[in-house]
Amino acid sequence: MSHAAQLPSQSSAAAIGRASAPLWSVLLFTFINSYASGTMFSGLFFVLEKAYGFSALDNCLIGLVFGITYIIGAVGAGPITRALGQRGLSPRGLIVVLMILAAGLNFLPVLAWYGVEPAARSGMVWMMWLFSGLYSALCGVLWPVVESFLAGGRTAKQLRHAMGKFNVTWSSALVGSLLVLAMFAAEHKMAAFGLVALVHLLSIGVLIFWPARAGEHPHEQHETPPVYAQLLTVHRVLLPLTYVVLYAIGPLLPSITRQVGVSARWQEVVASVWLAARVVAFLTMGLWHGWHGQWSTPKVGMGLLLGGFAAAVLAPALAPAAADGVTNAIGVSLVGLSVFLAGLVAIGLGAAAIYSASLYYAMEVGSSGVDAGGTHEAMIGLGYTVGPICGILPLAAVNAGWLGIAAGTPVTVGLTSLVVAGGIAHAFRTARATTRQRPN
Repeated sequence: MSHAAQLPSQSSAAAIGRASAPLWSVLLFTFINSYASGTMFSGLFFVLEKAYGFSALDNCLIGLVFGITYIIGAVGAGPITRALGQRGLSPRGLIVVLMILAAGLNFLPVLAWYGVEPAARSGMVWMMWLFSGLYSALCGVLWPVVESFLAGGRTAKQLRHAMGKFNVTWSSALVGSLLVLAMFAAEHKMAAFGLVALVHLLSIGVLIFWPARAGEHPHEQHETPPVYAQLLTVHRVLLPLTYVVLYAIGPLLPSITRQVGVSARWQEVVASVWLAARVVAFLTMGLWHGWHGQWSTPKVGMGLLLGGFAAAVLAPALAPAAADGVTNAIGVSLVGLSVFLAGLVAIGLGAAAIYSASLYYAMEVGSSGVDAGGTHEAMIGLGYTVGPICGILPLAAVNAGWLGIAAGTPVTVGLTSLVVAGGIAHAFRTARATTRQRPN
């Protein structure tokens, strides 16, 4: 059912509802808000470690909060849009409300840090947990609605073109978010939240170019190769697995960068390497279409992802090479840092391959809309949730004395790999079953 059919309509409203939002305006809004949300989802782990002394286990726990609340928001995006539409609030109006709420939420950490005496700041850490849950849920609602405006009124070819630019736009904004965060001195990291609040408010101005409602997605009835349906089945499982890996390593990045010898001033910059690699891969896959319909894409993508994860997480074990003189002038272990950077690049390339293919096959075989976007984002949220759990269990076992400190990292790698390997096996088994059941 289209959004226009779900809302009270008049002829003029229906005409507006069928119009596409200008692509440049959707991309601009996406860039602005991806910068804002990226600062939180990727940079918050660094902020919490430096401002509140969060450990890797603490960061994994707050990552778990991210995932659970993001799923709730994404699953609720469609019902919320319809319920508010029946009360006269258009999807564009909902986005305006979400931007105002996002700006307000980002002032909570600022107040918790600058609004109290330095000695009392540690007692305000509860506000960071509250912020994390509410902000993540809000983002879970936001992005399915934005994606419906991206897809609305665009044909298959136009939509593929738009989605290629969309991927490059949001992923490049995430790189910028960490680079900007790195510009704030350690003692002023909380000021970044005020900047994010302002960014959310400024993005409202872009919405004047959007129709009140997303246009209908003119899903063309055309035959696709049978392999596309099989690949869609596989990638629907691989997509959350990708985020399992990303959010298993995300909370650990502050401690890993420190262990391989990166100074606090440059940790966010170094951690942004995987984000930059993902942008390059998105751009390449948007221009070169030789990967369409190829089984090698998910295989190579997941291979890069898992191999990169193992290299990045185990890189600190190579840092002691500094004792053998394999260091640069400032004492950073060249071996450990090189392996870490190579792992981050592999993670970025693998993540881009899976994400690009997931969206492509969803467009070719499936359909678009707030509910479809909500499902897509909820699957990402599932990865947000399971990934931190793979870090929480080993770290909690180390803290309880059940595992030695040296065993924590290998167990994290093993547990994450086991979850991902099981998911991959399920994905390909399901694809084969689908093929056998399809009538000739």
